Amino acid sequence: MVRFWNKIYYFTYIFDYHFHLFCNKFFRISPSIMNRIVKDSDKRKKVEEYYKVADEIVQRPDFGISITRAGIVLNGLVLLLCYSTTNYYRGIFQYHLNLKIFHYLTMLVVTLVINHFLLFKKSKYLQYFKEFDKLSNRERKKWAWITSFVLIGVLLFTIFSFYFRTYRFIGKWF
Repeated sequence: MVRFWNKIYYFTYIFDYHFHLFCNKFFRISPSIMNRIVKDSDKRKKVEEYYKVADEIVQRPDFGISITRAGIVLNGLVLLLCYSTTNYYRGIFQYHLNLKIFHYLTMLVVTLVINHFLLFKKSKYLQYFKEFDKLSNRERKKWAWITSFVLIGVLLFTIFSFYFRTYRFIGKWF
């Protein structure tokens, strides 16, 4: 389970970084426009260095922007799984739960604890990242697809839980 979750984390991080690079092509100042705006070549080099430093900040696997966003996505996945589980519970047992702020905070704490032990304790994910960097292209593609299916699957599981809870609770199913 630890290895699987770390692979999902790694490929979410890789996707986020590649998405950042893709957005850079459209939202950065293009070199031709920059040449018109900045006449001095020293200033142009400084701008290019700034872009390089910004990319490094986003890419850093220890505490970069992409790794932070990937962590938020994985925390969100576990939180969605917790919430959808309560929806299925409410639908199966036809029990109306009045969820208070305490219940949501409990789900949040459970989410943080699970991801702490699976990913972040003693920076375990960095060791796995070094190992996953050596994967072949075929393995990388396979795990990229698996990660996509996990992300989409959790979202569909959550959406279906709302329908299940609603229709099961009012007696339209089964």
